[in-house]
Amino acid sequence: MDLVLLLQILPLALGAALSPSVLLVQILVLASGPQGLARAWALAVGLTTALVVLGFVGYSLLAMLPDVSVGRPSIQLAIGEVVAGVVLLAVAVKVHYWPKPPGHHTSEATRFASMSPWLLVPVGFAWQFTELNTLALYLPAIHFVTNSAAPEVTKGIALLMLVVVTSVTWIGPPLAVSLRGEPAERRMQHFHKWLGSHSNAIKLWVCLVFGVGLIALAIVDLAQLYF
Repeated sequence: MDLVLLLQILPLALGAALSPSVLLVQILVLASGPQGLARAWALAVGLTTALVVLGFVGYSLLAMLPDVSVGRPSIQLAIGEVVAGVVLLAVAVKVHYWPKPPGHHTSEATRFASMSPWLLVPVGFAWQFTELNTLALYLPAIHFVTNSAAPEVTKGIALLMLVVVTSVTWIGPPLAVSLRGEPAERRMQHFHKWLGSHSNAIKLWVCLVFGVGLIALAIVDLAQLYF
């Protein structure tokens, strides 16, 4: 793995994985009766499939830009960073001034709990495209991959790592219950109480830090290009 590429995409992948709303819903879905584990896995499959499709389409489109494989800052990369940064800051403003009430995720989980696991696969797929804070970090990471001068095999590994790290939030809970059973589920229920009261703050700070960081990175890139 190219170290520079790893350092570029890993922080964005970790930021994209910090999606409290998805994690909260997954924990509640797990506790939704005999089919709770199947429902949680179905949601995870849908959410991850959307990431894979988005990665393939995003890579294909971004690879058409003039900065493909140049391995250095570009105007296209800077524009993408600014757009993503602005989106994240907009989400931060929304969370700060119009926060969702505690327990808002319960209604979604209740709705999912009445659905067939098979139906939750397309639901998870569609849901992924509403998570702006995840998409605003995931897409710039893909652009870093297309911009990199690393070999194609390395880029493929980087994209795979990007999907795996970003998916930890929704794959982790059902995987833990599959491996550890009821003890893991009990621990997640305790964690759910804490996360439910801090989810807005976590989302706010993730969006704020990464939004400012991406815009700052764009300024550095532009400085290298023109000065």
